[in-house]
Amino acid sequence: MRLFGTDGIRGKAGIFPLDEKTIRAVSAVVVRRLGRPGVSQPFLIARDTRISGSWIRNHTVEELQQRGTAVRDIGVMPTPAAVHLIPEWACCGGLVISASHNPAADNGLKFLQSDGGKLSEEMEREIEAELRPWLPESAEREATVPLFGMDDSGYSADEDAVATYLDRLLSQIPLKADGSLRRILVDCAHGAAVPVVQALARRRPGLLVPFADAPDGMNINRNCGATAPQALAAAVVENGADLGLSLDGDGDRLILVDRNGRIWDGDALLYVFARYMDSRRALPGRTVVGTVMTNMGLEIALRRHGIHLERTPVGDRYVQAHLRKHGYALGGEPSGHLIVTDYGPSGDGLRAGLLASHILRESGCSWPELLAGYDPFPSRILNFPAVYKVPPVEIAALAELGQRIERLTQGEGRLVARYSGTEPLFRLLIEARDLDALLPRLEDLTAAIARKLAGE
Repeated sequence: MRLFGTDGIRGKAGIFPLDEKTIRAVSAVVVRRLGRPGVSQPFLIARDTRISGSWIRNHTVEELQQRGTAVRDIGVMPTPAAVHLIPEWACCGGLVISASHNPAADNGLKFLQSDGGKLSEEMEREIEAELRPWLPESAEREATVPLFGMDDSGYSADEDAVATYLDRLLSQIPLKADGSLRRILVDCAHGAAVPVVQALARRRPGLLVPFADAPDGMNINRNCGATAPQALAAAVVENGADLGLSLDGDGDRLILVDRNGRIWDGDALLYVFARYMDSRRALPGRTVVGTVMTNMGLEIALRRHGIHLERTPVGDRYVQAHLRKHGYALGGEPSGHLIVTDYGPSGDGLRAGLLASHILRESGCSWPELLAGYDPFPSRILNFPAVYKVPPVEIAALAELGQRIERLTQGEGRLVARYSGTEPLFRLLIEARDLDALLPRLEDLTAAIARKLAGE
């Protein structure tokens, strides 16, 4: 039974692998591996606003304190803040309790090393091997699932943590109003970014206005945030705002809304960032790093400007690793994970939003004008329930589907097939210049794939 997925450990709170026993055991093993013999360093803990977060935090803190590890609990804070504060405060590592963009019933454990980076895949495998003797064969429900409640800390954050993080952001990228940028709405997804965005709004009154910033423990990502930015888009138009920034539940993604209410994903942001950085000779190798999910239209548009796109597997950890290995400066995913290594080693939705705002103000252009030349191919993601992972090589219709797409589009279309790392789903991304004409000619094969995954 695997513990770690593409972004830490995810599941239903109170059920393996997020039951009390596993939370305590994994936390103890991680801290033991991250600590240095004879050196006393605190371990940082942050969380988002899910009602189960306090319950997980309490078990983790109790376990670590019993083992003699000091804990620095910064409360409700976005993942990128923890990434920055762990090395800033000389912590041995950290834990962000969050399931990012997932619904409130889910939660997760994102462990971070002393430099703020994620655990290596090698360390994750070693931890799983150490714990394997008592890991169950399947994630069966416990006899009693705990009732979660918010403790006295509520949804507050450590004030020093908020101030330190915001000081860093604003020292990197200025945020000020002028004639072309007078109001920015920031969708907090009722999540981890709420305390930070509210504090930033107090520093920039009138310019920055929080949206979806009233968490109740169950409304994180509900009809808001980076996975559902439609409410923000309507609010941008209704309030005459110049820009909308939509974050996800743990604050490491950004989806942008322009003043006309049009929604733009991470690929569009990569295009604007790449051209801006390239114009300042700040794009090493004139190369941008995307993933297999990055739109073909972006690749073609960048190529016209002499900028090369390199792809990695899905997951911001792979983008980070590729950037680090080759010395590149910019990478990201369509989902809104955007990494600018000059500013930090990982995705940060608020930082990316500040950069987008800065480019918009400095250029004097509208967002559609900044996107001139970018023509994304239409795409469709088909999700199939996949409780059991059938090896893709055993899905005969899958290979045939790829061949048919290549033949029908004459190279202007593609297929990406993968299992989700955070949900029990098998995903098909189908992309083509003329998608509407293509999809009806694929229905027999996609239906065959669905039947195979269902065990028929």
